[in-house]
This record gives sequence, structure tokens and C-alpha cells, in this order.
Amino acid sequence: MPVFSTAAALASKSEKPDIPSERRELVERDPKLDDRIAFQIIRQNLGDQMALVKNVEKRIWDVEHFDVVIKHSDGRDMRGDRQGIPMYDKSRMAKESTTVSAWKTQRFHAAYPGLDVDVLDGLGEPANGNTLLSSVRESYED
Repeated sequence: MPVFSTAAALASKSEKPDIPSERRELVERDPKLDDRIAFQIIRQNLGDQMALVKNVEKRIWDVEHFDVVIKHSDGRDMRGDRQGIPMYDKSRMAKESTTVSAWKTQRFHAAYPGLDVDVLDGLGEPANGNTLLSSVRESYED
């Protein structure tokens, strides 16, 4: 999914107007601008409730008991000191029978459209999508 459509989707969820046409033309010429616009829209909608990426990753560890790496939609790793994403709002871990793929869809992508995430096993390797979260969590016990 192109990031621009994500920015437009974020804008349409708020009562604020969609991205102005002059910005849209700039983004079409330079896709890197789109991340900035998407984060700007998120900030407008959520105000001061923003967190550092590393704090969101830590919060996911605290709740879910596995590590994650938050990435841009094109697969590039986000710097941990990057600010401007909402804090992970779940307070209870997902069921053990949930797969990594289902967790990404239901919990991560629902909260962070336009971003991607790798769920890491105990060795620091990305877990396969059909791996159960119980297996991921158990891999940290070794």
C-alpha cells in the first residue's frame, strides 16, 4: 500500500480536511515527504499523546512479552529516537493462540496504519507469520 493513501486515510478519519492538493502534488513527486505528512496528520489528531518509537517498542514488550522492530511501510527501520507515533494502548497481552500475522493485523496495523513491524523471537530473528505467540514468548525463556 503506498504511504500516500495511508496519509489520506488518516486525514479522512479526522474531522480535519484532507491533504491539500499542493501537498499531494509534492508527495507524488517525492514519496519521502509522505511520512512527514502522515505523522503531521497523526499529531494534529492526537495532540500531545505522542511517544518515541523506542518507548512504543518497550511498551509492546511490557504488555506482549516479545520484542518488535517498528518499520516504515517500505521496510526501512525507524530510528528509536523518532518521535510522533501514539503510545501502544493495549493493557493486556494477546491470546497465546494468536498468530504473529493476526497480531500484526489486529493490534499493530489497526493502531499504526502505514507502518510495519517485525515480531522478534528470542534469538532476535523475525518470527514467521503463522507462528503462535505462545511459541514466540517461549523462545525468550531459553
